Amino acid sequence: TVTDAGAGGILVNTATLDASGVAASGTQVDGGSTTIGSLVTTTNVTGDGLRLDNVLGDIHYTNLDIGNDSGTGLYIRDADGKAGSFAFGTDGGTINTTNGTAMDVDPVALDVTLSSVTSTNAAGAGIILDTVSGSVDIGTVTVTNAGAEGVSISNSTATTTIDTLDIDTTGDEGVLLSNNDGSFTVNTPTTIT
Repeated sequence: TVTDAGAGGILVNTATLDASGVAASGTQVDGGSTTIGSLVTTTNVTGDGLRLDNVLGDIHYTNLDIGNDSGTGLYIRDADGKAGSFAFGTDGGTINTTNGTAMDVDPVALDVTLSSVTSTNAAGAGIILDTVSGSVDIGTVTVTNAGAEGVSISNSTATTTIDTLDIDTTGDEGVLLSNNDGSFTVNTPTTIT
């Protein structure tokens, strides 16, 4: 658990996540139940919430809660670029990001279930999924005052499901779907204003 931080919550740069201790053996890391910041008082963590940059391997959480301000909630970049196979998953959790993008993931194999994802006042898009595969179920999605798209999904084969989608005021499209072979489903009526 990270309660208060002035320069980001959990930041991992240039690493192989492998539970065996042998690089690239393919053994999944158990992230357990992890809380970064506060879902109510997001300013307790300033900067990125969980940043996995230039990573390889596989990590899965039983629950992941991220509350942060002035950064990206969940940021992932595969060290092998577009051809990479970094795997990330969580069985539950919530992301609440103020003054930033809630999710920026490119490229990753996902197995993600979240109850809600919220982005408020992002300079760019509220949620960015680029070159992702697997399964993404992100529950109730709320994006307010995004400088670019509310939700942007591109070059992806993932099955993406949203229970409720509420997008209020964006600089570009409310939802941008580009060059995808996967599916995108919203289970209840959508509000885009």
